[in-house]
Amino acid sequence: MKILNHDSPFHRTMSLVADIVLIGILWTLTSIPLFTIGASTTATYYLFTKKVSGRDCYIFKDYFKSFFRNFIKSTLFLVILAVILGVLIINVSLIQTDGIFGWVTLIFNYFLILQATFVLIYIFPLLSRFDSPFFAYFKQAAFMANRHLLTTVANLMILAILIMLSIYLSFLILFVMGIYCYLSSILIVKLFKKHRPDFDVPISEAEKNDTRIVFDDPS
Repeated sequence: MKILNHDSPFHRTMSLVADIVLIGILWTLTSIPLFTIGASTTATYYLFTKKVSGRDCYIFKDYFKSFFRNFIKSTLFLVILAVILGVLIINVSLIQTDGIFGWVTLIFNYFLILQATFVLIYIFPLLSRFDSPFFAYFKQAAFMANRHLLTTVANLMILAILIMLSIYLSFLILFVMGIYCYLSSILIVKLFKKHRPDFDVPISEAEKNDTRIVFDDPS
């Protein structure tokens, strides 16, 4: 039967669904200590950005290769952004809005929370596929988030919808990040290719060996 052929649309779809579920469960299991969430997210994006680009990857081997290779940076990114967001949220809860200064301060803090959230969306995909100096990732993530605002909003909407679905369909919690990172990767890979036309184009042995490239400096 053609529907059971390896190259049939049905087979490819079912294979993709199985990969999304498996990678999502991997993310959940490796994120249990909580401080590993950054490394888990980076590894998940590593797999899905390659899949979206049509590149071959081995789920377990490549997942853990990215997980351990980027563990220190991704953990530091997570801690820094968590501290920033925590401080800003506390500030918002303490700000008095009796006068104009209070309202301006409140709005400014909400703006900073939004920007930190924007950076959170892009920094792990960038880390998964590009080599840059440590603090350059923050600059690049902020640049992409604000330059491509529609894509950023789309990512936020996808995440919000999936979180709401998970509340009503509790089984989704096991692999919801697999679904999110896959859909997010579809959007983000398009941006990567805008900034780096050579992204995921196997034109040399170095590329075949998965040598990462440097993201263009947005300055």
